[in-house]
Amino acid sequence: MSGLFAAALRKSRRLSLPFVRSAKERRRAEEAAAAAEAASVLTLGCLVETPSIVFYDEPQRSTGALLSGEVSIDVHDAAVTVDRLDATLALHTVQKRPFQGHCAGCQTQVHDLARWCLVDQPCGFRRGRHQFPLSTHLSGTLPAALDTPVFSVAYRLKVDALVSRKDAPPIRYSLERLLPVNRSLPHRLYPLLATRVFPPTSIRARAECHAVIHPDVANKLSLHLDGLVSEPDKFHMVDLWKLRRLTWKLEETIRTTAPACPRHAPSARWISVDENGAFRKGLVRSETRVVGDKVLLDGWKANYADARGTVDVDLDFGTNKHVVAKPPATPSPRPYACDLSSAGTRITHALQLEMIVSKEFAPEGKLHKTTTTGVGRVLRMALDVVLTERPGVGVSWDLEAPPVYEEVSPSPPVYTSAACRPPPAPPVRSENAIVAGQRS
Repeated sequence: MSGLFAAALRKSRRLSLPFVRSAKERRRAEEAAAAAEAASVLTLGCLVETPSIVFYDEPQRSTGALLSGEVSIDVHDAAVTVDRLDATLALHTVQKRPFQGHCAGCQTQVHDLARWCLVDQPCGFRRGRHQFPLSTHLSGTLPAALDTPVFSVAYRLKVDALVSRKDAPPIRYSLERLLPVNRSLPHRLYPLLATRVFPPTSIRARAECHAVIHPDVANKLSLHLDGLVSEPDKFHMVDLWKLRRLTWKLEETIRTTAPACPRHAPSARWISVDENGAFRKGLVRSETRVVGDKVLLDGWKANYADARGTVDVDLDFGTNKHVVAKPPATPSPRPYACDLSSAGTRITHALQLEMIVSKEFAPEGKLHKTTTTGVGRVLRMALDVVLTERPGVGVSWDLEAPPVYEEVSPSPPVYTSAACRPPPAPPVRSENAIVAGQRS
């Protein structure tokens, strides 16, 4: 009986499967028909005319960026009636490790930056394209768009339209677009220098590189080691430290405060979010990841004939080839984030250097006859660098010069020339005035 029951159950499942598929296909067909009907009436379009949205300099000194574009309506029918047409620019912050895991308010925070009411009452449009310009100014204190394992920041431009029909329910249209927003920090005047001594040995390391680096180029680093040869002892033997392996890592440290929504705020603690004494209720989330690394087994210049023994290394560092930034026109998530410092959020980068040296000894004056001792050391040092995007045109919107044309001089005309000078006023004669040469 059990075998017959199992066979009947399998048969019933096989019979019910086509009905489930037909229901899904029917629902998909209805959705496709509704989309085709909506597309046959009109099509929404959004064009961002700003070439790139870049905040220059630190948030405290940045003047922001300008955003300009237009919303278009392509009417396919003879005439349609648009009841309402709105456009909204919003900043979406998503906490991937929120204060409360299953709370939408703790997970997503939305802040409207600009809103345009393009059509606020029923208006008829004929067949063709109709354009509506829009523009706004973005404050320089806003963060750049990024995507990290802890949180993400995105700028979304959304367009909503409501079209009414006589013998049918109204049709709602919606169009959403992600905007790439970057920040570019200026280069510093002097390079970054770091020196470290590794006791109990006499080894000293000196590293030099640019303090501000870019993710899509190879950044230069110069490393100098000295003190690799010790003083001879009473047996005329010297110790040598030879560099065997050099590893560099570009580490990214993310620290943010996951805010609590009003519903869960009573059970949250106050967290300091900046140096000015501001507090916010939430939890601190942090993570460190490696965005670039490489291991070198050779490629340096060693000189042990010198009295102290030196090693010079010139290498390129940056993000790995598989995490190189895509063009700014594609707002896809990147496996790295640029430096950021705002209320409750801080992203920093550090270049970690790890050198493995082995100890050998040799007779004085015969350093080529070395003998290994089996003793090794791991030397580590770190350099704090700033990772930022390229400046692009390199000029903020408030410093751009107006266009100059061939027919127009670069400066206003001079109105004090002889040709444009007004004629002198006639002299004023007085009755009591004495004319020269006239006797009284």
